[in-house]
Amino acid sequence: PGDGAAKFNFVGDHPLDHYQTISDPSENAIYSFVDRRQTDLGCLRLDNPPKAIFCPTGAPKATAEPLAMAARDIDILFSGSIFFDPDRASWGTRFGDNDLLRDIFTDAVDACIEEYEDAYRAIVRACEARSVDPLEMEFDLLRSLFGLVEGCCQAQQRHQIISSLRDVNVVVMGEFPSNAFDASVNVELIGYKSFTEALEMMGRSKVALNIVPKFSDGAHERIFYGMAAGALVLTTTSDYVAETFTDNENILFIERGGKFDAAAVADLLADTKRLDEMTASARVLFEAGHTWD
Repeated sequence: PGDGAAKFNFVGDHPLDHYQTISDPSENAIYSFVDRRQTDLGCLRLDNPPKAIFCPTGAPKATAEPLAMAARDIDILFSGSIFFDPDRASWGTRFGDNDLLRDIFTDAVDACIEEYEDAYRAIVRACEARSVDPLEMEFDLLRSLFGLVEGCCQAQQRHQIISSLRDVNVVVMGEFPSNAFDASVNVELIGYKSFTEALEMMGRSKVALNIVPKFSDGAHERIFYGMAAGALVLTTTSDYVAETFTDNENILFIERGGKFDAAAVADLLADTKRLDEMTASARVLFEAGHTWD
């Protein structure tokens, strides 16, 4: 402190998730975010916001040759959780008689699901469509609404996408309700695992599934850890990731709204030669520009 050196802070979530820290920055603080849209700190309503930059995630280079696809025993590995009810019918009950707030929420979460819009931007759009100034909304209410929109979108998309993968085995690592999926979905819920265990399981998986629609102009580190482990990455689309990787060549993108061809994924899982080719292509691109080295 006081030496003039920049203090770099790597933030893996939205600025609104870290309001207390960012609103009282240390001297010469720089905050980096993993989605390009999040570098706009206007959502925090600060008189003198600190500097914000885009710093994408990455992963360490692999230290060993990946296991061949034919030797991998897990079809698809998903790491993540659901903390909100994915059933849309339950969402509106949170607002009681406040029809205006319910309508703002509904429009915002629709934009997040169908367009993978940033939750804060979606709320601003929904407010402006109703001649409501979002800057006049009580700040704690705004933050709560933001968390609800983002969380419900993510829960709905995770449930929808995993439920679509009926013809393959999906191992889900994280917190999911035990009754989240009906019997027609071939899902194994294994709960939380350590980071070391997760990496070991990625190395045995043909496909690493990443469902984080809030990073549609950035990337979650699971994308690159999956590539380092030699898995083919199936991920919600990202404009940033698409600048390097090509759908159906070295990555599989889930389009906005959760649209993808689940049958084609099942067919691909049976073609281990093609999977090896795709992951080899991804690994070259990953090691050329997306490692921490």
